[in-house]
Amino acid sequence: MSYDELKAQVETAYQHMSYAYRGQRLEELDRFIRRMRDGDLMVMSVNGQAFIGRVSGLAYFTPKQAAPRSNLRRSVV
Repeated sequence: MSYDELKAQVETAYQHMSYAYRGQRLEELDRFIRRMRDGDLMVMSVNGQAFIGRVSGLAYFTPKQAAPRSNLRRSVV
């Protein structure tokens, strides 16, 4: 997906939100979907604990009921 295609999707999906919010969301999704690559180092925090891994796959969606926080994911080893 190109940046312009992603931007159009964000504009449509978040049209009810502010311009600033749409810009922030676009930047987050661009990093996660388009710029992140296999082998990139990833750090995340869960319940006050830090976890480190490497990206090992493309972005994908999970069913909403299986993902209480976010349904957009990437595999990490």
